Amino acid sequence: MHGRTVDSKAIVSAFAHLSNSTLDHLLDCHRMLTESLPPHEQCIRWNTIAFLKRNPRKSAHDCICCLAPRRDRIELGFYLGSLFKDPGRLLKGATKYKRFVPLQEPDQLRDPLVADLLNQSLKLVQNGWKHSDKPHSPEYLELIRGI
Repeated sequence: MHGRTVDSKAIVSAFAHLSNSTLDHLLDCHRMLTESLPPHEQCIRWNTIAFLKRNPRKSAHDCICCLAPRRDRIELGFYLGSLFKDPGRLLKGATKYKRFVPLQEPDQLRDPLVADLLNQSLKLVQNGWKHSDKPHSPEYLELIRGI
């Protein structure tokens, strides 16, 4: 049983600015992920549809994946994607952790390489994950508090 989910009316309302074809693509991807992921919660956040583990702590680290609509495609985003093994080199992006797979067609979600990325994300999110970086210095923290 799923926790809170996002229905199609909420998606249409939140993403009314999209073209009809992109919106249909987004709805198809949403349906496919909703059916294929284990019990999870969903919300519209950060201009995406976020798929979160059950009872999330309201953290990006609880996000299994997200669907981010763009002008001509949908991006399947992973907030911890840089930590994944990606033999098919599907992941794009250059930020410290976040990566995405551009989806031209909803059927790409059935690709075994994409399914492997989803499984890796599920494991990271379900097992918990902590930064391996050293904590910031007190001087740095004081500096950013003042900004």
